[in-house]
Amino acid sequence: MELEGPVVAVHAHPDDESITTGGLLAKASAMGFRTVVVTCTVGDVGPNRTGVNRLADARAEELHAALTILGVSRGIQLGYRDSGLAGWPDNDHPASFHAAASGEAAQKVAAILHEERPRLVVTYGPDGGYGHPDHVKAHRVTLEAFHRAGLPGRLYAVVFPRRWLRRFTELSRNAGVEAREPALLGVDDLESPPGFGTPDGAPVEELDVGAFVEAKRAAVAAHATQMDGHVLTRLPAGVLKEIWSREFYLPLKN
Repeated sequence: MELEGPVVAVHAHPDDESITTGGLLAKASAMGFRTVVVTCTVGDVGPNRTGVNRLADARAEELHAALTILGVSRGIQLGYRDSGLAGWPDNDHPASFHAAASGEAAQKVAAILHEERPRLVVTYGPDGGYGHPDHVKAHRVTLEAFHRAGLPGRLYAVVFPRRWLRRFTELSRNAGVEAREPALLGVDDLESPPGFGTPDGAPVEELDVGAFVEAKRAAVAAHATQMDGHVLTRLPAGVLKEIWSREFYLPLKN
């Protein structure tokens, strides 16, 4: 995958940008490209591993710290409420991202694209990685926004090939840490849903981010409310060095 800038990454929650596209953002920034992260929700329904009283405020501070580590030029918060996992009552909360009108959200993202005029836009795949309603909504909103904006450039989904997920669990097990495949996407208490991961024959493009593994590790660790004690923070440096040396992107429009 060839990088060019400016770059806009659209994510559902604070911490997704570091876990999924941290290498891309750090590398693009190091190459001198302007990088922008759009976060759709404040993440107020996610885990609270540190027991803070005001989770949304804490996650905003963590996001700022992570974006600074990754060298991101601009962070934009759309401000929707976290929708929780599929089937949770939070899905139907009137302020949730899941319940928001797609056209309204897409117009907000399209306005950002018009302002930033990116050469590369990245978001989730159609399944949102593991089916999280906010991830799926972010994919749909980003696609609509990209087409509304009508700008030249490329649109990619960050994906996780099945072979890489298998490698992740193998390396973790060899290091004495039991990890389910979804842990690589940030969820360490979820079993793999049917058909989890991108088929190995898909036209996925690799991005070498080996030089930015430490930046990604530090950015992930900055999201303490979500990641304190998480599998990804307990793996030996050598395992993270190998498994985070590559990120994978599926072209949605070139």
